[in-house]
Amino acid sequence: MYTFCYIWCKQFYSSYKDNERCSCASQYHACADLWKVKEKGWKQSYMWCVWHSIFSGAYGYIYDNICNRGTHTTQLIKARFVLRTNLRCAKKQRKNGDVMTKKQLAIEVIERLKKQYPDAGCTLDYDEAWKLLVSVRLAAQCTDERVNIVVQGLLSQYPSVSALAHADVDDIEKIVRPCGLGKSKSRDISACMKLLHEKYNDKVPDTMEELLKLPGVGRKSANLIMGDVYGKPAIVTDTHCIRLCNRIGLVNDEKEPKKVEMALWKIVPKEEGSDLCHRFVIHGREVCTARTKPHCDKCCLCDICKKML
Repeated sequence: MYTFCYIWCKQFYSSYKDNERCSCASQYHACADLWKVKEKGWKQSYMWCVWHSIFSGAYGYIYDNICNRGTHTTQLIKARFVLRTNLRCAKKQRKNGDVMTKKQLAIEVIERLKKQYPDAGCTLDYDEAWKLLVSVRLAAQCTDERVNIVVQGLLSQYPSVSALAHADVDDIEKIVRPCGLGKSKSRDISACMKLLHEKYNDKVPDTMEELLKLPGVGRKSANLIMGDVYGKPAIVTDTHCIRLCNRIGLVNDEKEPKKVEMALWKIVPKEEGSDLCHRFVIHGREVCTARTKPHCDKCCLCDICKKML
């Protein structure tokens, strides 16, 4: 038994040591530190620690009273224990047929993300509607951080709708090239600003129908303008929103943005749509990531997420 526990803890400590950022690091801090304590020389208490941690789940007690670790690691272990308990309860409820409807699930997701990200908002910098329109077009296949930098240079040379409408497309392209797709983006920005200047008196329209008539403006961009600028009901179905909605279970294997948007309109209160999508973006970048394994151990939605159940 001692040899088994010895090898077991050593294996997890090795994976933790090799890659501190891997997803298993936060899950196996207990094993790693028990192995460290073993190296300090108390073999008899070591066996008692492993036995106690496995069968009682009192990881915090072990850290505070024996390993003398800080409160941060203790909280991680306690959170892990609570996570497993919640998942077991959720799976039991699902097995018994006590499953939330999609509308109930949406309400629960909204409330939890509100608590987790109370100040969520648009990450693109703007102080006028037309500037947001430009930034949204540049944000396609580009990070918001880079867009904010590039837009500053663009607006310093062309500070108004009129100035940008009369600018040469090639000159615009030279400035926006770092955002990628320079030719198509510069062409769309120029055509859009000309239409705003000539038809709308330098004002951005406030209806979905009119916004969709602008060059380079799709439903995602139009919804962002409607929600953030005019405070109207809007659902922005970007990549984060689509990915999270499928993982959580708000939609079923649906990847088309418009279909996801239509499905969300049926279950999400109109006044919550815009803020929910901003919170999806933050949660998708920090926790429910796309290019790496999702950090389910620190997700506030783990016990109601379809992926986990």
